[in-house]
Amino acid sequence: MIKPASEKKLSHNEILKENDPLLAGNLAATLSDPEVDRFSNDDGQFLKFHGIYQQDDRDKRKTGKHYMFMIRGRIASGIMAPDQYRVYDDLATNYANNTLRLTSRQSIQFHGVVKTGLGPLMKTINEALMTTLAACGDVNRNVMASPTPATDAWINEVHEDSELLSNALQPTTQAYHSIWVEGVQLDLEEHKDHDDPLYGKTYLPRKFKTAFAIPPLNDVDLFTNCLGFIAIAENDKLVGYNLTAGGGLGMSHNNP
Repeated sequence: MIKPASEKKLSHNEILKENDPLLAGNLAATLSDPEVDRFSNDDGQFLKFHGIYQQDDRDKRKTGKHYMFMIRGRIASGIMAPDQYRVYDDLATNYANNTLRLTSRQSIQFHGVVKTGLGPLMKTINEALMTTLAACGDVNRNVMASPTPATDAWINEVHEDSELLSNALQPTTQAYHSIWVEGVQLDLEEHKDHDDPLYGKTYLPRKFKTAFAIPPLNDVDLFTNCLGFIAIAENDKLVGYNLTAGGGLGMSHNNP
């Protein structure tokens, strides 16, 4: 028997999100505190929605915890301007471990960023008109699209649609811009009634994956995505999409 929604027991993470639907936590305060080298475990959950994972250096665990961060960009279709890529390259040298890692979902990750470099790196990404919002966390992740070269105008339209969908599915919280661009902690009490129009107060239980495919290729592995768009072209014009649903919704073993 399925319990009514009102009786559903929330997980710890869902309670965190419901109590702070802005996903702000104490991120701004911790970020500005020079005496602290890490975020709390609860704030670590909020960090994910901002495209950040808090990690520690495994090679140094015998001498204590040495914290660092992985930052992932939200780059719809994996498309960025040359100047934007150069920003990423410079940031990897100045604040990360001098490497950029390409992901299986057409994004780019920084590794080995320490807390003192986190703020400058995030602000510079946003100043270059890019973002990391919703690159991780219980939301729709980076929207993929076939990397097929745009030999026809309609292929460009597919890539444009992927960006439109990516923007439409991102959370509406103001905390991201406030923390990483303005360096200000939003007043939770003032925004306690924030209710994301798409995700609600508890957001999703797990990540959601979306992709666009351009036939006859399936280079985005469309059927492993929760939602898929298969482009339909007639007479060299994009006329619509066939939709697929299901795919891989993510799971935790022994915790269905």
